[in-house]
Amino acid sequence: MADALSDLRYISRMGYRDPWAEATKNITDSLLAYGNSKLKRDMLIADYEDKQKERDYKRGQDAIDNSLDILKLLPPEERGPQLDRMYKNGQVGESDYTSIKPTFDKIAETSTQWNNLFDKTKDKNATAKERFEAASRMYEISDTDTRRGTAGGLKTHYGNELGRENTRESMTNLGALNSIYLGNSM
Repeated sequence: MADALSDLRYISRMGYRDPWAEATKNITDSLLAYGNSKLKRDMLIADYEDKQKERDYKRGQDAIDNSLDILKLLPPEERGPQLDRMYKNGQVGESDYTSIKPTFDKIAETSTQWNNLFDKTKDKNATAKERFEAASRMYEISDTDTRRGTAGGLKTHYGNELGRENTRESMTNLGALNSIYLGNSM
């Protein structure tokens, strides 16, 4: 046993290395380095592909947002038909189209109704009461500050006109009542 111990001491002191163990270690280190570099390469490729998909998605969303911003600049009556054209051309996705289309249709309907009521307030053959009611309805359905201001001004104007007309009618009726009770003594 002393011989084996002394052999081990000699081997460790002299730095003896087993060529077979060295070769196995070198091969293992090489394989690990190769696997590590391949893993890093695969991770870089996957990261690049993920970023590319994210950029493509963001570009698509930006294009849709730009298209929708352009739609907001159009008059309300033209937004629905333009959205239809954009959907047919593939500029707007189906989910955006189905969620926005009813809103644009409602805005166009309200705008058309507002314009028709505005035309009614300009009608010289309409009574002050009809004009006042049209202006009141215009004020109720106004969707912008400009339209609300216009409708409010018309409502005030035709409300004053209706008040003068009602006062004139009341005075005429009061005169007729006085003539009945007092006679034509005046």
